[in-house]
Amino acid sequence: MLDKPITAQEAVLSGFANGIISDLDDSYWPDLDKIPAINKLLATDYRTLVNCKELINAAKDNAGLETTILREAKALVDTWMDEDFPPKLMKFMQSVMKSKKGGARPKL
Repeated sequence: MLDKPITAQEAVLSGFANGIISDLDDSYWPDLDKIPAINKLLATDYRTLVNCKELINAAKDNAGLETTILREAKALVDTWMDEDFPPKLMKFMQSVMKSKKGGARPKL
C-alpha cells in the first residue's frame, strides 16, 4: 500500500499494525477493539478491503509472492481504469488542496 516494503516495526509505528508477535500460535485471535483504525477500515470502500485482504492472504507464503505482486498490479490497473476512479481522485485532490489552505488534514 505504500509502494515499498516496510518492516514490522515500521508497520507498528505507522499504525498499520498494532504489535509484533514473535511466536503466533493458531489459538491467537486479536481483539478488534484494540485495532485503532478499525472504524476507518470499516468505512473504506468494500472492493478496496477485499483486494487488500486477498493480497495479504496470498502473500502469506513466499511461493505466492510473485503471483501476489501480479495480482496487486492488476488490481491497481483495474481501479485506475474504473469509471468511478477519476471523480473520486478529483474529490480527494480537492480536499487535499482545501486542507492545505485551511490547515486541516484531508479525510482518507
